[in-house]
Amino acid sequence: MFKFGGSEFKVENAELYAVFTTYDDEEDTGLVWCIDIDMEEGTLEEEEEETVSPNLYHENGFRIDDVHSWKELAGVTLEWEEEENDYGEYAGYIHTFDNEAIIEGKIEFLNRNGSKYLVRWSGITEYETPFEFEGELNFTGIFADSASVSELEELKSIMMEFIDMDEFECVPESGYDKDNGEHHSRWTFIPKNVK
Repeated sequence: MFKFGGSEFKVENAELYAVFTTYDDEEDTGLVWCIDIDMEEGTLEEEEEETVSPNLYHENGFRIDDVHSWKELAGVTLEWEEEENDYGEYAGYIHTFDNEAIIEGKIEFLNRNGSKYLVRWSGITEYETPFEFEGELNFTGIFADSASVSELEELKSIMMEFIDMDEFECVPESGYDKDNGEHHSRWTFIPKNVK
């Protein structure tokens, strides 16, 4: 269930995934976690004439220190006391009629059941609207993108510094960057042996 101000919405789809990107500057190379939650259509308390399908999301991602396995997130709590944390990571957004930045937020990974995490995400938006989501997020895997690494084994060895790659199977892809005409490689890593 998602509560936004005085309104409640049922959850349609809730996803947790990670994104890994390599850069020439090793300091920028890393893994971030992302959340995307879509709600069913409903009405906002103050906008009874119009329907909306809210989207609560954290697409730019956040780092989680001291977690080397996707199965270790249970018990992790992340807090933002303002729109950005010390790493420059945003607290997230809620889209209704437009995007509202979250200016205070708390994400709690309560427990795990297979590939699903029970998560509570609460906070306040820039328009001082309180919100709370509590429900399951389905972990779908890791998406990796690299212009500097084209070999899977090389990429996996770099990623091992951040996450246990033995827990994943790979689905290779390829891409083309239209802006600068460079070919880059993409991979999707799906969790295996989910228990």
